Amino acid sequence: MPIHHVDKEKSKGKTKLTVVETGREQAWADDATFTYVGQRHARVEGAEKVAGRHT
Repeated sequence: MPIHHVDKEKSKGKTKLTVVETGREQAWADDATFTYVGQRHARVEGAEKVAGRHT
């Protein structure tokens, strides 16, 4: 499955969010531990959405 992440760029007072697709990664081991899975974390575009500035 390809990996997707969001790049955030600011210029001239405007914010641009771009979804970037990278290559496939190997599957995790059965005994892998995760830092963010099942935990709360801030979203990249959260503040813009709440303030009504997100496009």
